[in-house]
Amino acid sequence: MNFTCLQSELISAIQTVQKTTFKNPSPYQNYIYIEANEYNIKLVSSSSENTVIATMAAQVSVQGKVLVPGNILRDIVSRMPSVNISISTDDNYVMTVKYTNMKYSIQCISSSGYDFLDDISSLDSFSMPTDAFKSCIAATYFAASTQETRPTLNGILLKCVAGSLDFVSTDGSRVAICTYNIGNESDFEIIIPARFIRDITSSQTDGDVASFDFNDRYVKLTMGNITVISGLITGKFINYRSIIPTQSGTLMTCNRNEFLNILERAYLLSDEDLYTVKFDIRYSKLVVSSNSINGEAFEEIFVNTDGNPITIAFNSRSFIEILKNIEQENIVFEFTTGTRICMIRPLDRGDLIYLISPIRI
Repeated sequence: MNFTCLQSELISAIQTVQKTTFKNPSPYQNYIYIEANEYNIKLVSSSSENTVIATMAAQVSVQGKVLVPGNILRDIVSRMPSVNISISTDDNYVMTVKYTNMKYSIQCISSSGYDFLDDISSLDSFSMPTDAFKSCIAATYFAASTQETRPTLNGILLKCVAGSLDFVSTDGSRVAICTYNIGNESDFEIIIPARFIRDITSSQTDGDVASFDFNDRYVKLTMGNITVISGLITGKFINYRSIIPTQSGTLMTCNRNEFLNILERAYLLSDEDLYTVKFDIRYSKLVVSSNSINGEAFEEIFVNTDGNPITIAFNSRSFIEILKNIEQENIVFEFTTGTRICMIRPLDRGDLIYLISPIRI
């Protein structure tokens, strides 16, 4: 194998495929499969759960394939200048990486025993703009549970009814819902792994469209030069639509940054069990307070309110995380009672809502 490629493109491809997650030990989990074809280079990292493939342009003089230690190749290439570098392997699976007066040799292994899933039999498909897909993932992934006891809560539900696609995640105490119209009459429901897909979508891609193919076991996602195949999460997701409040007794509108700063200060003096922060909402006024063995916090600001006065408390860590993942400046909070779910939404964005359960006080 012998090819020349741009250092910056190679390091980007390496970093992307290294985002493969390994839940079970694999003899190949520390290796990257590199295949030089006639016109491009394919980098692959694969586990029993998922596969990540990155394709990049290169000048290939000798085709071939090999398994290279991923961390070693990444650390070497990342420290080289952003120029064209030459990479070759010999009959003993030694890879040489060089540029002018630089030369590094890496012991690789044969790829003859390496197998990966590079395609699936599709039962359904859809597509949407890559930027919109990334936005929906970023707005919801953080609310998914990290506990392994309920696997469905580790994922993001993609539920489509007549072309209206909901991205939904929950950890049991809060729910994130982002909606996008994919422009057809599709109906489907799948659960994708939340943090793995988030890691992939945070990579740079050159494609304007994110394309999805899926069956009852796998989903295949293609974004430009990146292809991801992931196992779906099986199980019954919560009936999230049934818990969305249909009416509210109290509405509060305020500036996101101002409210976030207050909550972060109150969090510092909240209890260490539930990080409880209390809201007292009155006419045009909000009082935020907390207390613990370390002290007390009390802060009062003017806000826009409509409806009944209410006193309610929340886990401030969960609440803060929601506010940090909203980009819009002004936020609307809808309350029913002090013991029922609160709905949070950006004032000027109708496709995104968050639900959070209060703490009894």
